[in-house]
Amino acid sequence: KVVCVSQDATIEEAARLMHDSDVSGLPVLKNGHLVGQINRTMMLAAFIEEMGLQLDSSRITLELDDTPGQILNITQIVKDFGLNIVSIATFFPEPTNKRLVVFRVKTSDPKPVESALRAAGYKIVTAADFGL
Repeated sequence: KVVCVSQDATIEEAARLMHDSDVSGLPVLKNGHLVGQINRTMMLAAFIEEMGLQLDSSRITLELDDTPGQILNITQIVKDFGLNIVSIATFFPEPTNKRLVVFRVKTSDPKPVESALRAAGYKIVTAADFGL
């Protein structure tokens, strides 16, 4: 059986279908007719664009309690430095009740913002924290 996706599906739905079905590409159908295809290369390109990797920016990853208002407070700190946020992504690693929030901030030097975030009580994490 060929796994297909509707032309109206979101990129997230297509990615999940590719992942869950362990396929490297999907035919795209409209009213039962082939109108295109999506493959892993396209998915990676979409991920890179969504994460803002084409822009001069820096990654700041925070481990947060999953409570309302966290992102609001963090964005205010970033704003106080006169910086724009290029992208925000959230992840819920198992088995904790914490969430990881990845910010890409439009700066080549994130150290001042990181210092302010630490001073405000936020925990910054890196790949080293995950044994990578």
